[in-house]
Amino acid sequence: MKALNWRAGNRPMSLAIREAGPDDCVGLLGLIAAHAAFEHGEATITQGDLDAILRASPPDIGILVAINQAMLVGYAAMTLDFSLWRGHRWAHLDSLFVHEEHRGRSIGRQLLAAAKSAAGALGADRIEWQTPIWNEPAIRFYRAQAGQTRDRFLECRAPRLPGPAHASTGGSRHPCQHRQEPPSRIAASTHTANAR
Repeated sequence: MKALNWRAGNRPMSLAIREAGPDDCVGLLGLIAAHAAFEHGEATITQGDLDAILRASPPDIGILVAINQAMLVGYAAMTLDFSLWRGHRWAHLDSLFVHEEHRGRSIGRQLLAAAKSAAGALGADRIEWQTPIWNEPAIRFYRAQAGQTRDRFLECRAPRLPGPAHASTGGSRHPCQHRQEPPSRIAASTHTANAR
């Protein structure tokens, strides 16, 4: 566990960043829902789904949580992928979120630094992520952390694949989901200087 200290106002604060575990399920689910709402989306993950993810061994996704005074205030989630063209493993930062009441205290920077460190330890040579093009504060933040934007790619997805993965989600959605604004795709080498 990484413990960091800083002073907010006149009150000393302590932040710990560590891997998420099953005991974090309820608090993490709340952060995921807040993140989705912030991005004008909807998180369909259930508490049962998240509990199974947090108990999986080996895990399908790595999740780091930021804790301040026994309360979850942010999280980062990351998966590993492989680039055939480069012949190397890379990391995809699926999510990085800090609750709005706790922003401006370097929590996002520390979560990103911890994700970069974890990705490098797992053999990834780079980490990539996306953020909505309208989220100017996030874009400024990522660029300040040595992120390089790549605007020449069109993001495509097949949101509903056939098979058992969607059997329990219920309902049906149109297979084409138009995004009004493409995300800004950002990449950073895991070997660049750590975020400040």
